[in-house]
Amino acid sequence: MSRADYLKGLMIFTGVVLVGSGALFSASADRVIEDVEVTLTQTPIPTQIPLPERPETLADIQALLQTPDETCQLPCFWGVRLGYTTEEEIIEFLQPVRIGNNAPELHYTFREGAEEEAIFYLSFGVSDGIVTETDVVIHAPSEWLPAETLELSHLVSIIPSTPSAYLSINITVQRLFLTVAYDEGVLAQYSFVLDIVGETLAEADFRFCPVLEENYYIILRLREGDADFLLEGYGTLSDAVSDKIWTVERMTGMEVEEFAEQIVEHPDECIELPSYAELLEMGYEF
Repeated sequence: MSRADYLKGLMIFTGVVLVGSGALFSASADRVIEDVEVTLTQTPIPTQIPLPERPETLADIQALLQTPDETCQLPCFWGVRLGYTTEEEIIEFLQPVRIGNNAPELHYTFREGAEEEAIFYLSFGVSDGIVTETDVVIHAPSEWLPAETLELSHLVSIIPSTPSAYLSINITVQRLFLTVAYDEGVLAQYSFVLDIVGETLAEADFRFCPVLEENYYIILRLREGDADFLLEGYGTLSDAVSDKIWTVERMTGMEVEEFAEQIVEHPDECIELPSYAELLEMGYEF
């Protein structure tokens, strides 16, 4: 059956009235057919992306992270596409163990030893049987994460839009937290060593060195929503933390585009931050 015959049959089924013996459509019906053809042509058909086999070793995880796939760019992850991948596909991929009558938990945790802390965590949220969110947590990436996968400089380089970016400092643990959010539906948080120069805190100068060797963890939150939606959901835009989490522009004096370019083109160079005394004077709350 030709495309035109199929569409005409569809119009008959949905109640379009034929003229005469039924061999001809009215002009209005022809216009309806044209509209349907245009709609079918303009509606993109998602590329079917097979999910991988469940990883069983760290080498499996590393291989999956390194496998390039132009049809699965963030927020797609390992073939899981928000709004398309089904819960059944996730269950087949994760092979979760049911506990009693409870629904299987849609997450995967990898530890190198039974008593070791998890170094890789993956979970999925579903609504009406369709995946709507994906979370990825990577601990100690400097010890095992392959290059050009999810380290900061690579992630910033592969997402085309300019992110919203925020920095926060924790003096107690001497860490710096960077949160970047993209309108594509990607929010990432990186925890780095806070580089402190000075004998006392009052005299301390701060620097941000975005190298993988000083990266404690990486968190990816993939959702259907723009940057503001993700930042609000993560609590970054809450008034309660406004004095603790500052925009990159306010913390560094750099525009976000300049900040991102610096990280991509000079990933081994540190970025100067205001000193401890200067941040206090500017109203930063430690």
